[in-house]
Amino acid sequence: METVDRERIIGMVQELKRLLETYLPEASFIAEPHMKNALAIRKELEQMGFLVQWEGSMNPETLKFTVHVTLWEPRKDMDEKAKKLYNEWFCKRHGLAPLEQKPSD
Repeated sequence: METVDRERIIGMVQELKRLLETYLPEASFIAEPHMKNALAIRKELEQMGFLVQWEGSMNPETLKFTVHVTLWEPRKDMDEKAKKLYNEWFCKRHGLAPLEQKPSD
């Protein structure tokens, strides 16, 4: 995986969180263009090799919608068997470039 600027990633996650918190509770005709931006951010983070997970909840008293975004990064010290599983499960599912594996003998 390429070295990526940590500050840029943090900014992308913060923007994804803001978009989801602000527009997910809105009517679809209001939210649609903003959700496209959120999807684009998620896809870009996934192209960097991260698994993006988010969950939202609404406080019933204040009706405030809160989102938590988590990025998962593959371990750098994965053995070849783990890389193969990761490539088959995550990379193929999301159309991403697989992690580099040593050629088999």
